[in-house]
Amino acid sequence: MNKVCTQILSFVLVAFLGFTLSYGNSYRKALWVWNTDELLGISTEENKLINECIASGITDIYLFIQYNDELVTRQLLYQKFIEKCYCNNVRIWGMNGYRSYFSDQCGPTYYYQIINAVVAYNAKCSDKQKFVGFSGDNEFNQVDSWDCTTEAKVNVFHNGLADVALSTKAGTGFWKSTQKQDRDSLLTDWVRQTHTAATICHNGGIEYGVAVMNWITGINSTNAAMGNQRTPLYATYKGVTKALYKHILDYVDEYIIMSYHTNVVSKVMPMCKDVLDYTNTLPSPTPRILSAVETHCGVDTYVSYCDTPKNNTKADVSNGINYHFYYLGPQNSSYAGVAIHDWKGGYQSLSPASVSTTSPSCVLGLDTFQENLFTLTPHPTTNHLEFKLCQVFEPVSVAIVGLDGQMHKEMICQPNAEAEIQTSIDLSTMAYGIYLLKVTGCTTTQIFKFTKQ
Repeated sequence: MNKVCTQILSFVLVAFLGFTLSYGNSYRKALWVWNTDELLGISTEENKLINECIASGITDIYLFIQYNDELVTRQLLYQKFIEKCYCNNVRIWGMNGYRSYFSDQCGPTYYYQIINAVVAYNAKCSDKQKFVGFSGDNEFNQVDSWDCTTEAKVNVFHNGLADVALSTKAGTGFWKSTQKQDRDSLLTDWVRQTHTAATICHNGGIEYGVAVMNWITGINSTNAAMGNQRTPLYATYKGVTKALYKHILDYVDEYIIMSYHTNVVSKVMPMCKDVLDYTNTLPSPTPRILSAVETHCGVDTYVSYCDTPKNNTKADVSNGINYHFYYLGPQNSSYAGVAIHDWKGGYQSLSPASVSTTSPSCVLGLDTFQENLFTLTPHPTTNHLEFKLCQVFEPVSVAIVGLDGQMHKEMICQPNAEAEIQTSIDLSTMAYGIYLLKVTGCTTTQIFKFTKQ
C-alpha cells in the first residue's frame, strides 16, 4: 500500500448527522433554547439536547443569554457546552429579546451590553468554543414591561389598530403626542436598534440576526395585533421611508419569519412571500431568510404543532419542515431553512420525547487531520475552498456531496512534482449549508464536513 493510502487516507471514517430531502438541497434547522439556566453544566440536560440535535438534524441553536456578566462567571461552562456542540456540527448563537429594550421603556442599553459580552467572550476562546452570531427577538407590539418604567402594560404600539385608524390628534399618544407618532417612533427605534446591534456584532466578527413577526408585511391581515392592516408597516430611518422589513434587511445577516402555522401552502407561504420576493432581488450576499415552526404548547390549534390534534409528534414537525423546504426553497435563492420554537416549551416533549442522556460521541471534524498533510481553508467558508494534500503519489478523487447525497462537485486531482495536490474549489453556486468533502484513494474514502455560510 502506498504512502497516500497509509498517511493521508487511513484516518477513521467520520460519522455524520443529516436529513434526507428528495428534491436535493440542504437547509439549516435551528432551535430556540430559552432555558439556558436549567441546561448549562448539567450533563444529562446538555446530552438530551445535543442527542436530539443529532437525531433531528439540528444545525444551529439560539442559546438565551439573560445577563451580561454570566459569560464571565460561567465562562468555563459555556466553553465546554459550545465545544461539545461544535464537535457534533451544531453552531451556537447567543440570543436575547424583550419588549422593554425599546426606548419608550428601558431602552436598548442592556441589550447592547449582552451582545458586547458575547463579543468579549469570543475573544477569550478557541474557534470551537465561540458563538457564531447573535439573534434578537424584540417585538415592539407587546405590552409587557420591566420595573424601569412606570407605564407597565401600556399599549404604545396601539395593538389592534391599522395604520389608517391611528389618531393624529394631540393627546391621544402614550409615548409621543399622538397615536400615529407613538407607532412611527417605535418602528424607527426598532430599525435604529437593529442597525446598532448589527454594527456591534460585525465589528466583533460575528453575525447578527433577528426573529420578526410575520404580519409586518401586511399579508396576514387577520392577525389580531394589526386589526384590519392590509399594507406593510413603514418606517423612516436616516431620512428614508420604506417598508419596515426592507429597512431591517439592510443590516442583518439572518432574518427569521415567525411563520407559525401547520398549513404550509395556505398560511406559511403567504407569510413569507413578500420578504423572500424582495430579498431575491438584492445583490449578493443577501441576508439568509428562515421560516419558522411553532412547537410551544398552549399557543393555539393549527398555530403550534403541540396544540394540533393528530399533528403533534416530532415526525409531524419533520414532515412540516420538509414542506417548508419544498415550497419555499427551490424558487428562492435567499431561503436558508427553518427555525423551531422552542426546546423546553414543546419540542423536547413531543413524541418521542427527548430523553437520551448518553454522552454523544464526537463527530470528528477538520481539526482532527494532520496539518502537515491535509489542509482545507477557510472553515467555515463562503464561496471557495482551498484544498491541499501533501505526500501524495497517486491521483485521488475529490467530491463535494450534500447531506442528502446529491453530488455537487467531483474531480480527479493529480499530484505535482512536490507530491502535493493543491486546488481551489468554487462554491459560489452552492446554497448555504453543511456539506461533505470526500477524498478517495486506493481502497479508502475519507469523509468530513464543512459549512458554507
